[in-house]
Amino acid sequence: MSYFYGVPIHVFAVIWFSILALLGLARAYGKKKASLIGMLVGALCVPTIIYLDYIMVAIIHAICSDCELAHLTGLCVFILFIILYRSDRKSGALKVESNPKDENSESGSTAKS
Repeated sequence: MSYFYGVPIHVFAVIWFSILALLGLARAYGKKKASLIGMLVGALCVPTIIYLDYIMVAIIHAICSDCELAHLTGLCVFILFIILYRSDRKSGALKVESNPKDENSESGSTAKS
């Protein structure tokens, strides 16, 4: 078993996928911002996978099938969050709300005219 600062690597994987699962559940229950957060959290997965695959191939000279399965799963979840985020943006669910001060200054200027 591999360790990172005394903690088994599998613990980090469980935490990582738990975070992504909770974000997926939040999105499923209507929290539209969860797709954006999930996409950003999932994006951290890509450089990590590249680094870990480099370690496996170039330094250790061994492929861990469990690790590769986790890497593929992480990439698939990342792609799904991208699809959800794009769908939310297209439907207008993730519109940026305007600043209330801007609205007041605009309505105030028209009221004086």
